[in-house]
Amino acid sequence: MDFNEIMRTTDKVGLLLNNLEKRIEYRHKRNVTSHVYDEARAFEVAFITDAFKEEAEYLLKELKK
Repeated sequence: MDFNEIMRTTDKVGLLLNNLEKRIEYRHKRNVTSHVYDEARAFEVAFITDAFKEEAEYLLKELKK
């Protein structure tokens, strides 16, 4: 199973707090931090971290059920 298949499956079974597009955006931002070193991009990534944390906490809660 590749990343996109895993994300589609987790979305179908209700393990994602937000929609699939949001998860793809998180992954894109993670890739940006690995390859770009400018302040504007850093702020762009930092801006989304709270939403990602919320998503991760939701996933953990759902997996513990």
